[in-house]
Amino acid sequence: MRNISTRVLGEIIVATGMMRNISIRALGEITAVIGILLSLIFVGFEIQQSTITARSAAYQEIGIATAQGWLETALNRELIDVLGKAASGPGEYHNLSPSDKSMIRAWLLSFIRLSETIYLQVEQGLLSEQAFDTLGHGDITFAGDLTQSAWPDMRPLITPSFVEFIEDRYEGLSQ
Repeated sequence: MRNISTRVLGEIIVATGMMRNISIRALGEITAVIGILLSLIFVGFEIQQSTITARSAAYQEIGIATAQGWLETALNRELIDVLGKAASGPGEYHNLSPSDKSMIRAWLLSFIRLSETIYLQVEQGLLSEQAFDTLGHGDITFAGDLTQSAWPDMRPLITPSFVEFIEDRYEGLSQ
């Protein structure tokens, strides 16, 4: 009897020990899964913060570049005079001298490139859909007679997808 009871007692001890081992192992696995989930949540939060920082930097850089462009324009009397002549009526761009046209194209291209940068950042999801209009490169750059007159000269210098976007948006620019 003693032999049987010792053996049963031994089996109970072994079974209880296995239960403890299973419980400790399960507890370890649960802890590991919780750790992984918390790590993923943390990484997601960091990505979100990084996106916000990148978006903010993009807005700031475009804002600074725009302000610099307008300031440089305002301080350049010759450019202002040429812009005044070119914008004095529909088609006046074509009456400019070759050097004046070159000046207008360079000025216009600088603002078109800023607009294209905004467009690409919207396409990449870095900036919101409204960024094109809110950053001041929509109607100001593309809706006027000057841009419409100079567009055939500018068009080959611009990325085809951006040309399509602009021509869909502004009727006077489509070929």
